[in-house]
Amino acid sequence: MVLIAAFGAATLTAHAQLRPEVAKPLQAASDLLKAGKAKEALAKAREADAMGGKTANEQLVIDRMKGAAAQRVGDTATTIAARQPLPRRQRAK
Repeated sequence: MVLIAAFGAATLTAHAQLRPEVAKPLQAASDLLKAGKAKEALAKAREADAMGGKTANEQLVIDRMKGAAAQRVGDTATTIAARQPLPRRQRAK
């Protein structure tokens, strides 16, 4: 719970640097997590992740949201993948 609360504060700060089309599904995911709807939150985070042309900061915020939602759902593989540093994930593909 503390992790998600801390993430929420970081997300609000980072949203100032996100494009609206990326921020909108992430805000929805954050709201869904707060409402205890982790499965729906993960779907919204994946929606943001599917967008093209993301900046490194946008990808970082998306990954954090996906990790938080996946952890709540019990999706260990997604939780771990979302926590991997971006260069490491790119090499693993």
